[in-house]
Amino acid sequence: MSFLQLGTGDRPILGTGGCVLALAGITGWIGLEVWLDERLGWPDRYSHPCHLVRGCWIHDLWFSPALLRHGGALEMLLFATMWTPILIAIAVTVRYRWSERPTGDAASTHIGPE
Repeated sequence: MSFLQLGTGDRPILGTGGCVLALAGITGWIGLEVWLDERLGWPDRYSHPCHLVRGCWIHDLWFSPALLRHGGALEMLLFATMWTPILIAIAVTVRYRWSERPTGDAASTHIGPE
């Protein structure tokens, strides 16, 4: 069974069109963030340069409230695009963590006379 199939059925989760749309959305989001980074000079112009080989993403998130202090529309948009994947990950985790799950066989959940 392929990645695009449900666990027990043959119905595609996304299909080809959905995968293409998802990839286009991710590519667009990355492009927007890179464009905003370059346009605003983030993080160098905001006195928070990152000279690490790895870890600049966490560094940028840590100092991202500096974008809100400047208060422009592009700064707020960059802040939102930086935090979007974090918020999506939290929402997905909460959704699957606390969603109803089957507890086992039906006999163990039966209430009432037999």
